[in-house]
Amino acid sequence: MLDKIPSHVANKVDDKNWSEVFIFEDMLCNHTHNAKEYEKIDCVKCQCEKKEKWLENELINFDNNKTIQDPITKKLEKPIKIKVIRGKFDDCIGMQTEWE
Repeated sequence: MLDKIPSHVANKVDDKNWSEVFIFEDMLCNHTHNAKEYEKIDCVKCQCEKKEKWLENELINFDNNKTIQDPITKKLEKPIKIKVIRGKFDDCIGMQTEWE
């Protein structure tokens, strides 16, 4: 997992400092090390890590130009702010983006 926010969006991201330890990082898994996927479904730590990897992937691949269709196609430019919404274990539960 990444230890810092990707540089191309770092100045726009509002989130906890990634160099700090997130609560879920200190949690223990409730399954064996080489468990099958179906055994990991109820593991809170594994769920948190999966969501964190999703967030990292979204930020790494973040495109500064987006197009939406809201009856008319609009091109959104320059995100002003990307806010990461976190849960009780410091896990990512969503992302909110404000555009110009």
